[in-house]
Amino acid sequence: MKKILVVALAVALVTGAASPTFAAPVAAVSQQKDSIGVDTKVEPLKFGSKAWNKLPMEDRQLLTQLKTVKETFEKHARAIWSDNFRPDRTPMIFGNAPDVFELPTHALAINVKPAGGVKLDLPKELGFEVYRTVDEGVLEKIKSNGPFGFEWHEDGTTGPWLLSYGTGHSVTDPDTWIASRIHVHELFHSHQAVFKNLREHMEQGKYPRGPVEAHALSLVQDELLAKADTGQIDARDALTKWAALQEKRFALNPKLKDFDQTEEILEGSARYVEDEFVKAAGQTHNHATKPDSDKPIDLFWWLAGNRHYQYGAAAGRLLDKVTRSQDWRAEMENGKSFFDIARAELFKDTSIDVCVRTAMIAAQREYDLESKKAMIERADLPSLDIPIGDEASRPMRFSQRS
Repeated sequence: MKKILVVALAVALVTGAASPTFAAPVAAVSQQKDSIGVDTKVEPLKFGSKAWNKLPMEDRQLLTQLKTVKETFEKHARAIWSDNFRPDRTPMIFGNAPDVFELPTHALAINVKPAGGVKLDLPKELGFEVYRTVDEGVLEKIKSNGPFGFEWHEDGTTGPWLLSYGTGHSVTDPDTWIASRIHVHELFHSHQAVFKNLREHMEQGKYPRGPVEAHALSLVQDELLAKADTGQIDARDALTKWAALQEKRFALNPKLKDFDQTEEILEGSARYVEDEFVKAAGQTHNHATKPDSDKPIDLFWWLAGNRHYQYGAAAGRLLDKVTRSQDWRAEMENGKSFFDIARAELFKDTSIDVCVRTAMIAAQREYDLESKKAMIERADLPSLDIPIGDEASRPMRFSQRS
């Protein structure tokens, strides 16, 4: 995390932005004949260019996605997050490799000329210059850097954003549109260096195993936000109940507060930005809003990690509706969580105790709290054996279903 916190400062410097400017959320704009989802195959752009057509399929697919990222942030950066988060301006080098930690055969670079870089004669309509290199030093840096992240120097400075990609790649295969979403999501984690008081990720194997009621209320909250996010119930009322139930959960087990607030800031805001990018690009997202099953392992990973992505993003979209401004984003950069912001906005004129009582009644009558408690009870989470630091049984967080 320390690396991320420092290197992300490079993003703000690269973009040339000073104080962040926020704008209203983006209205979805259809740019494709067919709906583009996370698993949609990327059809490379078509140009009457020999140089373009000679590129490997995966290179053309990557550059097609980068063109979408560039055009979307040029038009909608303020609405997606702020003027200070600009993936379209970040120096980046992409290594074409069989998989993570394997040596790329070559690399493509945009917004920077790498060592040994040769400018490709590609159509101007692509919208940006591309350099190709087979320099051993560059390729080795990409290999040793892992799937993605800024090049790290011993003096604490950073170089370009490095990313490994390739057909069949376990993380970033440009064959489907999930690659650009991962790219934006992970770059935003670097931008989070500007967030005040940002904490490191919590060890999810140490997530509190109880009490039962606290975890059952989590499932109630997820259902609340999912309904409000799709317009089935009132946004303000749902967000108020969600915040009140957070208050109740944190009272039941204070250890939940640090864990949930840390993860909702880190992953919830990154998923929010990812989804706003997807919407602005005229594409679609359809994330899971509940555990894959009531099996103990599925319940645990949902509660301990995966739900923070979705409920944070949904809370952000509801704050867009409730506050009718993007001031909450600046508050988050100043160290506030979604819970902090919602609490301050919604409990101004009403007793918190009254809101908690109202939310608990709704949980019982409208969201079947008792059956959710029974499901958590059956899972017997305190007896679940998950070695600390072992996430082998956890679904990948990049998955659209995570």
